[in-house]
Amino acid sequence: MSKLIEEKVPAVCNRLEVGREDLLDIDRDDLARMLFLLHLVREFESAVLDLHEAGLVHGPAHTSVGQEAIAAATALVLRKTDLMGSTHRAHGHFLAKAFMYYAPDGYRPLEDQITPALQEAVNRTLAEIMGLRVGWCEGRGGSMHLYDGESGNLGSNAIVGGGIPLATGAAWGEKLQGRDTVVVSFFGDGAFNQGCFHEVANMAALWGVPVLYFVENNFYAVGTATSESSYLPELGLRSLGYGIESMIVDGMDPVAVYVAMRKATKKIRTHPFPFLIEGRTYRHYHHAGRLAGSSFGYRSKEEEAEWLAKDPITMFSAALVREGVISDRDTEMLHQKAKTSVDEAIAFSTEEKEGKRYIPAANWPPAEALTRDVRCEEDMFSDVDFVEKNDFDNFKSMTYAEAIAGATLRNMERDERVIVLGEEVANLRGGAYRATKGIKEIFPDRLINTPISECGFSGMAGGAASVGMRPVVEIMFPDFALVASDQLFNQIGKLRYMYGGR
Repeated sequence: MSKLIEEKVPAVCNRLEVGREDLLDIDRDDLARMLFLLHLVREFESAVLDLHEAGLVHGPAHTSVGQEAIAAATALVLRKTDLMGSTHRAHGHFLAKAFMYYAPDGYRPLEDQITPALQEAVNRTLAEIMGLRVGWCEGRGGSMHLYDGESGNLGSNAIVGGGIPLATGAAWGEKLQGRDTVVVSFFGDGAFNQGCFHEVANMAALWGVPVLYFVENNFYAVGTATSESSYLPELGLRSLGYGIESMIVDGMDPVAVYVAMRKATKKIRTHPFPFLIEGRTYRHYHHAGRLAGSSFGYRSKEEEAEWLAKDPITMFSAALVREGVISDRDTEMLHQKAKTSVDEAIAFSTEEKEGKRYIPAANWPPAEALTRDVRCEEDMFSDVDFVEKNDFDNFKSMTYAEAIAGATLRNMERDERVIVLGEEVANLRGGAYRATKGIKEIFPDRLINTPISECGFSGMAGGAASVGMRPVVEIMFPDFALVASDQLFNQIGKLRYMYGGR
């Protein structure tokens, strides 16, 4: 007789619940920092919307008003050396991470003033969103492409899901270089349905990549409800098929996110392996701009009111006062400090005349900057000693594939950061076309067979390169490059220019 034997899943999905004792277990200074970051992100994004409505921010402005708890708590838990990649809705993630990076050790917002370095971080973030030369990327990134490698901000991304392979590759590259780094990859519920996530999640598990996937489930991808786009409403369950443990948390509660991040990062550092958090949260406004989603008919006013009652600033402030952690006066002082900082950033990027704000001509990028970084301008071969044909006495004829294999092997001998990845590259005695012949015998650990996931492993190579590795990708047939076209053309091909050559 036939019988069914249940297969055990090598991962679990837990729902995290927190209580009063969890709040009291967090250091008072961290609680104050968390509340300050909530106010800073809220005030900052309110200013972005004001400037957008005044015609001073061009293109869409995707804000995270209502979702600030995730950005604030994540930035507090991460180390300064940790990295973060984000989405088109990244202002909060970027600003919180940059603020905590540039903050002096032990910075206490209740007692300490905002330092010049901290104010500069706020100034440059707003300037970049406005497309100004004093922004992080000289204005090229704008609202959706914020980058500052120094503070660990790997870059935000306008393509839904497009940044996930890059962040995963960066985490892989950090591991390959022996660094104790956690990389957080933020994406929304809509991006969970992008194939590139599933490609790289599988490889991240195969290779033990220390990446934390943080899904901000705000229940709508523009106007399409998660219930219409995902058969499983608990998105955290979807990682189990890759053997990746997950946790579902209340993304409106800074304490819940803080506890989840602390647990997840500790686990990743102890045993490098991917982890996924689903933060259930809500954006108070429509996909972009200041109108409510109910104005477009896909949400009800009753639903919006229900979530507004869970607003992280209102609820967290009340909890801190109720527990005697800080006073009403302290909460208002933190709010005013955040508002003053944002007001200074507005004054940094704009001027006012007759009650109307405008961007002075000196703040725009110069015309000649338009073509800078389209190509490499520095001499990439300044330390290379070139030789000519007449420098050699002996010659050997070889096929083109043999020349590729030989040159690749020579570079691997010269630079330990060079790795080779692709389908079958370590099989068939040199891959499908012998382009890696002879490498496996010398560098077996640096010749890496991949799954059939061109988009995923091409993007991961781009991310690894961004943190210092020198990956060589073999795509088996030219046709297959089209499968990886988003990563090749929208991502890798543009990043140097879009991030101002940084």
